[in-house]
Amino acid sequence: MKNRGVCHTKQKQDKKNDDFIKYFNLLRKTAYINDIDKIQNHAHYSNVNSLEKRLKANKCELCGRYDNQALYEIHHTNKLKNLKDKKQWEKTMIARKRKTLVVCKECHKKIHHSS
Repeated sequence: MKNRGVCHTKQKQDKKNDDFIKYFNLLRKTAYINDIDKIQNHAHYSNVNSLEKRLKANKCELCGRYDNQALYEIHHTNKLKNLKDKKQWEKTMIARKRKTLVVCKECHKKIHHSS
């Protein structure tokens, strides 16, 4: 039996596949280029998250102090399960089920410098 090489119809099919892939890639590239300015901003970037709302409230979540002029800080813990539930700030974080707490400067100092 002689080896006659690749069938003529197989060569035509491969060429059609190659042409289709080239055409598809061209469509995909032009669609991306033409639509790049039409991509809408995600709502994630335009909405105010809860932490920002809590900061803008100008209220210490630990002592309840409200002052428009004071600067508030964020106290953060890595995991809620690491809190011992002994100190007031730990109890507050556990009750709120939050790893962050918006506090005034005085309360933040007490948190970090209390024994």
